[in-house]
Amino acid sequence: MFKKNDAVIAALLLVLAIFSCKKSDSPADVKSNFVGNWAGALQVTGSTVPLKFSLLIKEDNTLINIDSAFSNQVFPGTYTYTADSLKITYNNGTKWNLRFSNNYTGCAGTFLGFAGATGTVNMLKK
Repeated sequence: MFKKNDAVIAALLLVLAIFSCKKSDSPADVKSNFVGNWAGALQVTGSTVPLKFSLLIKEDNTLINIDSAFSNQVFPGTYTYTADSLKITYNNGTKWNLRFSNNYTGCAGTFLGFAGATGTVNMLKK
């Protein structure tokens, strides 16, 4: 038969097993879904011409934007993320606030440029 200590140990092991099997809700769980190559367009408020770009999002929370509209000029930056959003800060001060869509194959939102320009950004994962 079980002794009192055996019952306590069994209960503790059961609790430990339940909590160790709980699925994590950390944003790190989604990172592999969006790291990679993206392509999109930026629309400055008041302009009718979309500015195309390619974006490489790296595993180490850095990125490189290759701006097709400006002779393939490279704009490096960093990012933070949650399960449903991506915030990009470029080294020149430009900031993008985006929301993921379509199971991390799409992303859209707004930007605030380093010179005060505002607009929208839309991109798709390649």
